[in-house]
Amino acid sequence: MNESFDKEKKGDIKISGSGSAGGGSYDEVKISGSGKIEGDLDCNLLKASGSVKIDGNIKAKDIYISGSFKSMGNVKCNEFKGSGSSKVMGDMEADEFSCSGSMKVDGNLNGMNMSTSGSIGIAKRLSGTNLKCTGVLDVEENCEVEEFKSFGAFNIKGLLTADNIVINIGGYCKAKEIGGENIEIKIGPQKVFNFFGLENILGSLFNNYSGNVLESEIIEGDEIYLECTKAKVVRGNNIFIGKDCEIERVEYKGELTIEDSKSVKESIKIV
Repeated sequence: MNESFDKEKKGDIKISGSGSAGGGSYDEVKISGSGKIEGDLDCNLLKASGSVKIDGNIKAKDIYISGSFKSMGNVKCNEFKGSGSSKVMGDMEADEFSCSGSMKVDGNLNGMNMSTSGSIGIAKRLSGTNLKCTGVLDVEENCEVEEFKSFGAFNIKGLLTADNIVINIGGYCKAKEIGGENIEIKIGPQKVFNFFGLENILGSLFNNYSGNVLESEIIEGDEIYLECTKAKVVRGNNIFIGKDCEIERVEYKGELTIEDSKSVKESIKIV
């Protein structure tokens, strides 16, 4: 995004306890307690703790949220840090994005450096540069980034594409298709899964929740390493099929290593 913001003071909003204010252009907006902004908000800083509702679009340099946060429109900022429960009714765009707790975006999410812990749901498309997820990620459409790292569980109903994909399975992981240059899928540390109490969350997200496994129709890349993976087709150059895999068909150009011959029904070398 890298947008420039007015450095001149445009006036501040400060709400402590319970109150509301009209939208507009401000320097700093600080809310502690229960606050509401009625209308679109343009500011350098939005800092809120407690229960906050913005009844419009938000354009800000920095947004720091602790507690309950709801935006009725789109959100665009350079940096977003949220902890607690957040909901954006429109699209979300941030260069630096981090959230812990629970977050829901009803539109698209786009960011450069994104880090999530807890539970996050994207109703449309997730795109950006770097994404690190610890906990549960739910994406209704495609997830398209350059670097993808997951420590926990996810449900991506479309395509998962990235140059480099590292998945440490800490629950049920599912993507319709997975594509990248380097793909590494391993069973992750169970302490991550247990720490966030993901068992109940995953049961509500996935009707066929079946524990620590990754499922995908097609996995395609250059260098591929798999553990605890179920797939119809795995296609690539050099492929390693490790423990607890169920692969119907492997297509490879370089080298193929299979730990357990029962893991693969059919393998074909492409000349």
